[in-house]
Amino acid sequence: MDGRNADRRSRSYWTAVADRMCRRLAVAVAALLALVIAAQVALHADGLRPVLSRTERLEGVPLGDG
Repeated sequence: MDGRNADRRSRSYWTAVADRMCRRLAVAVAALLALVIAAQVALHADGLRPVLSRTERLEGVPLGDG
């Protein structure tokens, strides 16, 4: 009987660990998605775009001068 109870405890432990990992993964994905959205919004602002994008700074500059 002890083997069966130990197996159940072990299974519930790993299930709890997997649930915590899934929650943390979901939070990390949500945070990264929020950062991507914030970056895209920042790139729409004309004042921030040259600071964030090297391509925008080099727009119209001859190839040898970049």
